[in-house]
Amino acid sequence: KKLTEAPLFPGSMPYAIKVGEELRLYHPGKEAKGRHGLLLRISRDGAHWSDPQLVFPGGIADPCVVQIAPDRFHLYYCFGGKKNKGGRQVWEFKNYVATSTDGIHWQKHPDPILPLGKPGTWDAESHAGPVVLRLPDGRFHLWYLGSGNLNGKTAWRVGHAISDDGLHFRRTGDAPVLDVGPEGRWDGGTLMSFDIVYRQRDNRLLFWYAAAPGSHGDETKMRIRIGFGTSR
Repeated sequence: KKLTEAPLFPGSMPYAIKVGEELRLYHPGKEAKGRHGLLLRISRDGAHWSDPQLVFPGGIADPCVVQIAPDRFHLYYCFGGKKNKGGRQVWEFKNYVATSTDGIHWQKHPDPILPLGKPGTWDAESHAGPVVLRLPDGRFHLWYLGSGNLNGKTAWRVGHAISDDGLHFRRTGDAPVLDVGPEGRWDGGTLMSFDIVYRQRDNRLLFWYAAAPGSHGDETKMRIRIGFGTSR
């Protein structure tokens, strides 16, 4: 249930982790001096938060922060903008990683963690929404949204890649691991976002995904709903 009727503070795309006895909430936004980027707030109870600290300036979306060790953090995020392709302006996004020893001061890695798919493939246009888990096999598993052509329209679907160091990823296959549903179904047009949790007791992955029956467009006019599934 909701514990607050009023919003806590401005922002979007929140991502929270527990570090020691404190909760850390990362989210894109604007700090007091007007600078945009990734903000960090700290709390002991999840309801009362510190003032925001700008920890990663610049454009950023879909943050995912993973603590690898007491002195090792990875920040996965999406970044992009308009680009000229074939004489027309199109939006292009890619996923990147930054590293830190304290989760506050970050060092960007310049190259995307995964290249876009080859022309004509399902994820040739953009990547976004990185979700990274380190599973019992010791490897880093990346799930990401990829966009490409589907029956003449742009559709987002979910792909999977793995890494030994959490910095350099390789695809596990050429097809999406979570595709849209049959045409005409509630999830038959495009996926919108998703999240994944590992459940240790039965070694299963639980995932929730938002989808729409039509192609991606003005989200205020789309009929977006949430589905659920599991995987081993």
